[in-house]
Amino acid sequence: MVQFEPEIESLYVRALLAIARADREIDHSEGERIDAVIHRRFPTASVGELMFERTVRAEDVIRGLGAETEGGPYRNTKLDPAELGRMFVDDALAIMAAHDGISSTEEAALLRFAPLFGMPVHEVRKAMTTLK
Repeated sequence: MVQFEPEIESLYVRALLAIARADREIDHSEGERIDAVIHRRFPTASVGELMFERTVRAEDVIRGLGAETEGGPYRNTKLDPAELGRMFVDDALAIMAAHDGISSTEEAALLRFAPLFGMPVHEVRKAMTTLK
C-alpha cells in the first residue's frame, strides 16, 4: 500500500469527491462505491469529514503537489507521476462505475484533475472508453 503525506491524501480524496459531485448527485450506490474505493486506498481516511470540506480546485492540487516549489511538480510526492496518475484515474473510474457511464460533467472534472496527478489527457480518454 502506498503511503501519502496527509495533505496529498486529502487532495487526492477531495479531487475524487469533486469528480463524483460534478454531476450534482451522489446516489446510494455511488456513495457506497466512493467509500469502498477510498478506504481500499486509504484505510484511515475520513470520507465523511472530507465531504464537508470546500470542493478542491485545480490550483489547490497544483500547489499541494509542489508545482510552485523549487523542486517542481510532484516534489511533494514519493511516487512516479505516471503511477500516481494511473492510481487516481483507476480510482475515479471505479467510483464512476457505480452508475451508467460517465456524465459529461464528470468527464470534464476527470480531464481537469487527472493530468494534475500525472496522467496525460490522451491516456485518460483511453481509460474512460472502458466505461462508455
